Amino acid sequence: YTHAAVWTIIAAAKMKDAKLVDIVFNTLSPARRSSKDPDLYRAEPYVGPGNSDGPLSEQPGRAGWTWYTGSAGWLYRSLIEHLIGIRPTGKGISIAPSTQRRWKSASFSFTLRGGEYELRVKNPNEKTLDSDFSLKYDGEEIENKTVPYQKGKHIIELVYS
Repeated sequence: YTHAAVWTIIAAAKMKDAKLVDIVFNTLSPARRSSKDPDLYRAEPYVGPGNSDGPLSEQPGRAGWTWYTGSAGWLYRSLIEHLIGIRPTGKGISIAPSTQRRWKSASFSFTLRGGEYELRVKNPNEKTLDSDFSLKYDGEEIENKTVPYQKGKHIIELVYS
C-alpha cells in the first residue's frame, strides 16, 4: 500500500537523505507513472493511488483506489513539507528542501495563518536544493531557516551561491 511508501519520503527527509526522497517520490508520482505507460497504470495522473498491483498480480503496475485513499493527501504533504521543504511548525514556517533536484529558479505562493507568502528559489549555479542556502524574509537574512507567521504579504527567498 502507498501510505508506508509515502511515510518513507518523510522519514528520508528527516534523515536528510535527499537521494532517497527523490527515488521514492519519483516512484510514487502519479504524473510520472501514468506518463510512462498509461495503459498499464490505468489511473488518473492527478490522483495518488492507494495501492499498485505487484509483480505477481495479473496486472502488475496497475494503480487502484485512487479516490478512496488518504495516501494521496500524505503524498501531497510529503511534496510540499519535505521535498520542497515548506513546513508549518509551532514557531513559524520552516524552510528545508530535501531534494537533489537542481532548479535554477522556482516560485511558490501559499497562504498560511493570515499571511500571504511567495517563496522564490534563486539558484544560478543549479546546485542541488538540499545544499546550503541563505534565507531572506522580506529582504532580511534569517539564520535559523524559520520565518515568522505574520499577516500581510511577504517574500521568502532561498538564495544559493
